[in-house]
Amino acid sequence: MSYFPTLAEYICVLKLIVFYFFSYLLLFRS
Repeated sequence: MSYFPTLAEYICVLKLIVFYFFSYLLLFRS
């Protein structure tokens, strides 16, 4: 049984990753 995430779920996860990536960058910049 294989599971394929929908486009909406993929975009949601992608937004989360981008959000944490930018907060990580800002944290170590200051």
